[in-house]
Amino acid sequence: MPPLSGRTAQWLCLELAQPASSFSSPVVARLSVVHHNTATKEPPAHYEALSYRWGDPNDRSTIFINGSGVSVLKDLEIALRHFRYDNEELVLWADAICINQDDIEERNVQVALMGTIYSKSYRLRIWLGEPGPDTAAAMKLMDECSEYPPDADGVKKIFNDERGSTGLTELLGREYWSRMWMFQEILLSKIARVYCGRYTANFDGIKYLDMVSANARLWPEPSKTPPWVLPLRRALVNTTQFTINPSRLGELENMLVLTRRLQAGDPRDKLFALMGTCDMAPYLAVDYSKPARDVYIEEDGESSTVDARRVGEPEGQTDTTLPSWTPDFRASKRVAIYVGYGIEIPGVFNASKGTRFTAASHSGHPFNHSDTTLVAEGLLLDTIQKTAPVVKINSCPEQMIFTFGLGQVGRHPSGRSQVQAFCETIIFDIYGPRDGDSAEKNKSRQQIRLQHLLGFMKHMETIKNNAVPRKRDGSVDFPTLFGPEASRPGSVVRRYEDLKRSQPDLLEEHHKLFMKEYLYRAGNISSMFSTGGHYFGRCNHSVQPGDVVALLFGCTLPVILRKTQSGFKLIGAAYVSGLMHGELMDNPRRDLRVQRIPLV
Repeated sequence: MPPLSGRTAQWLCLELAQPASSFSSPVVARLSVVHHNTATKEPPAHYEALSYRWGDPNDRSTIFINGSGVSVLKDLEIALRHFRYDNEELVLWADAICINQDDIEERNVQVALMGTIYSKSYRLRIWLGEPGPDTAAAMKLMDECSEYPPDADGVKKIFNDERGSTGLTELLGREYWSRMWMFQEILLSKIARVYCGRYTANFDGIKYLDMVSANARLWPEPSKTPPWVLPLRRALVNTTQFTINPSRLGELENMLVLTRRLQAGDPRDKLFALMGTCDMAPYLAVDYSKPARDVYIEEDGESSTVDARRVGEPEGQTDTTLPSWTPDFRASKRVAIYVGYGIEIPGVFNASKGTRFTAASHSGHPFNHSDTTLVAEGLLLDTIQKTAPVVKINSCPEQMIFTFGLGQVGRHPSGRSQVQAFCETIIFDIYGPRDGDSAEKNKSRQQIRLQHLLGFMKHMETIKNNAVPRKRDGSVDFPTLFGPEASRPGSVVRRYEDLKRSQPDLLEEHHKLFMKEYLYRAGNISSMFSTGGHYFGRCNHSVQPGDVVALLFGCTLPVILRKTQSGFKLIGAAYVSGLMHGELMDNPRRDLRVQRIPLV
């Protein structure tokens, strides 16, 4: 159904005939039109929106709409059977019925409106299918939790409710939570309720339990928790993107990382399903007549900047016909490096310090449709000399110290010690200064950074080989490693020696904190690297010697490029200590010049 002219949009809704004489009676409904004036704040007619998993496209049933039999998905038909017993008039928007899926023009228009349709609905109905043996208890637990603040009472409720916790774990493990469209549908809703068979509960209960589960201070030792607790907490982690506050989403790249694992039957929907949550209209229009490759290229290429949305590319991009700078959004693997953390929280990293490449300031357009080359602007900084895989085991930091010869590396380009740079790199440090934060917050993060560094220094003392310089007594010679700064009052070396002498227990706590941070951020498949100019960094496993570290204007992170005959292939985003917070933009090197960099 195309929109009306001017500022009025319209879409179809389904009015269910209620009540039915029996559950097995055919579903009967009629279609009505909802009009919405986009120029006013006046809400459209009262209706609800349905969020559900389509299921097997060949498993279908017949319902009757406006007197005619219509074939619909079986899962949808079952949901409608249950809903008609609400004893209230129900006007419902359901995509498979209210959009003519065979009419490309109508589909384009209506899919572009879906953000409006869900945000303007009175309520969202989340349909999870037929109930399981513990569904009733799960719904009761959700409703009880939706009424309280997220505190220790939530832990008690989970501890005391095995059936409710087990049932909720089963519900959160259903296929519904793996689908791409659900992300937008839930986040845009004003009110959401979960339906499973004849049972229903407030979706706020899941939000509550997610906040409780995420607060580590509320939970006792794993050995003291009932066996049903850990599976529920894991299930909540796997669905946490559906409970995030929409105000935290920020730019498109944040959502691409959040939704990486979510799936879509049509690969184009990996982008189209996000259009209601961010302003993609300037560079992407819904068009199902275009193949997925062209949609992906349009999304990236029409933007005037190359930004951090490139970070989420898992190793082994599935479509080699795509340019390297265009992620294959069909992939659902987890991010190879723990680079997502800095993307999900806007402001953590700002490598280019807000500097943008503006196409209007140059002759020609930065994107060439004929050869799919994107011309970015930035700095080619250094060449990678050595790489090694990062492994999520306790001995890996020691192996990295030996591999990269920490004791023999020259001075870091930023002027800081190589020990600090190495520590920040191996734990993927996120505690640097952030623009716009208070001095108190930045000071607090700096304190955490110091604790990690002291813990890393303690870890270096456990190394048995000669990878680092040592004193006569066998301890690590930190004054030599840190250089002249070691003798300054208040230096980290003096702080370390004081703790080692007077507070060894506290120093051991710092060591545990460092190891915990390392293991948490080790990622799946990533590599550490060093450069000819003495930088340390982390990137995905594809990085290799000879690759180039670059800073592209518009990126919040440095990137790794590989020279080709026609330009540079984008390998991925990287963490590079000394570049993550705009240090190079604040203190530019004289040997560097801004270049136009063709990405192929």
